[in-house]
Amino acid sequence: MRRTPRARGGVVVVVAAIGGMALVGVGAALLGLLLSVFTQGNDCAGSPSGSIRLGPPGKGQLVGATEYGGPGDPSSGTVGSSGANLVQNPDSYAELGGDTFQTATAMGGLPYLTPLRITWGNRSAVAYKRDIGLGGGPIDGLPRSIDLWWLLAGQLGIPYENGLWSGPVRIERPP
Repeated sequence: MRRTPRARGGVVVVVAAIGGMALVGVGAALLGLLLSVFTQGNDCAGSPSGSIRLGPPGKGQLVGATEYGGPGDPSSGTVGSSGANLVQNPDSYAELGGDTFQTATAMGGLPYLTPLRITWGNRSAVAYKRDIGLGGGPIDGLPRSIDLWWLLAGQLGIPYENGLWSGPVRIERPP
């Protein structure tokens, strides 16, 4: 059976349409791949220097916390044990329990730059481990686990008490 020119033209149009859709699909996939590579972020990099992002309250584990640093705390400088400038990285915390990154294990020995959502009252912020500290006794019956850099504590609404504030906070890994 011989096809008429009209039927042949219809087949060509259908094949061309299918080929065009396939080509558009491949192009969209390549564009998506390129965009994901060039816009890929680093989850551990922290917020831009000098800023702290606040978020909704978290529901994590309740632990004892202290505040450190600032103009009224002469025992603390501005450089964390990691060498990071904490003034330039105000979204910083210290894991307590030891005098090295290997021995400060009050929260399980978190790796450097581990993000944690820290909640006090109805305020929450994601902060990054850039320091360590020895710690001390329990706070309100909770293990003393974390030191909050004074600028981070201030953003959470914690009153600055020259490095003397202590109280409970909630900690959790951010989603």
